[in-house]
Amino acid sequence: MTTLTTLDDELGCPSGLEPAHQGGTADPAPFVRRKDGVSTLELLVFGAKCAGCISKIEGGLNSVPGVDSARLNLSTGKLAVTWRDKAVDPRAIVSKVTSLGYRAAP
Repeated sequence: MTTLTTLDDELGCPSGLEPAHQGGTADPAPFVRRKDGVSTLELLVFGAKCAGCISKIEGGLNSVPGVDSARLNLSTGKLAVTWRDKAVDPRAIVSKVTSLGYRAAP
């Protein structure tokens, strides 16, 4: 009989799947698009595997002061985060995703 060992929900997928590798990433600042006072950063998120992951990532980012919205497309792995100009350091967004147990790259 095979048993599955789940990992702590604190890091990675709430379903208990293995968290993403925590490697380094490029500076996201050059990838921020600005228009009419609104900044948008699109990142690829690695390790998100289920609706629980989406909820964890979007909820975590929406709790960051200054973030207006965070939307993750599970099929593409693309995360779009918007905020008012200069309200958020783009590195804080990547840092938050990493602290939740996922890897993000521009």
